[in-house]
Amino acid sequence: MLQTESPTILYCRHCLSQLVADPEWDYGDCYIRCLVCGARNLLAISIQIVGCMRENSDSFFAPPSSTVSPE
Repeated sequence: MLQTESPTILYCRHCLSQLVADPEWDYGDCYIRCLVCGARNLLAISIQIVGCMRENSDSFFAPPSSTVSPE
């Protein structure tokens, strides 16, 4: 079963207010505008490998510290 983490709460890098607006796109950059001070907070997406499957196998191998549990 896939375990997801709790929702991430984002804060403005300028005034530290909670960001609640929807993400916006501008020239390929994704950002969230702060509704308090108007600053545009640039978003970066990262990818984390949480496990692997051997070739020709349906078995999932997760590292011991992974938050994903095999089915």
